[in-house]
Amino acid sequence: MSAQKIASSLKNESINLVEFICERGNYYQYYSSYASSFFIIEKFQAEIESINGGSIKKNLSLHMELIF
Repeated sequence: MSAQKIASSLKNESINLVEFICERGNYYQYYSSYASSFFIIEKFQAEIESINGGSIKKNLSLHMELIF
């Protein structure tokens, strides 16, 4: 069974799938699939848009939080 088929079955159950291949101590992400309930993008997007609608000073302070 392919990763894509497994992922579609798991998404129906709100389960995420991340597959890795490990070779000689190195790992590679082979496949990933995330259920929509894992991270509700609409809520996140609305929050970011409301923050970005603020002043330049507010946006600068948000960037400074990332640095420090």
